[in-house]
Amino acid sequence: MRTGRLQKQACQAAYCVLCHFVRKLGAGVEMRSRFWIGKKILVYGDNEKSPVNRLANTKLIRKIAVPKNIGRAMAMHCAQEYNNLAQILPELYEVYA
Repeated sequence: MRTGRLQKQACQAAYCVLCHFVRKLGAGVEMRSRFWIGKKILVYGDNEKSPVNRLANTKLIRKIAVPKNIGRAMAMHCAQEYNNLAQILPELYEVYA
């Protein structure tokens, strides 16, 4: 399992938590990804309960800060990434498994 965050570089704030889960399946692997987009915004450098982070987590600020097309953009990114992995992983598996 791998976890991470997406962030807006301009303000150093994370607005998406993600988790990749990979499991062995037959002769290969299956990878599933889950995204929690806009549930919580975390401004780096401040603790979670700071006034800045409390303000960042109001409904209005989350609506402004999280891009409207992020769901579609993440779906496209995953489709491209998984297609790339499908191209390179079989050969890597042959060499290193």
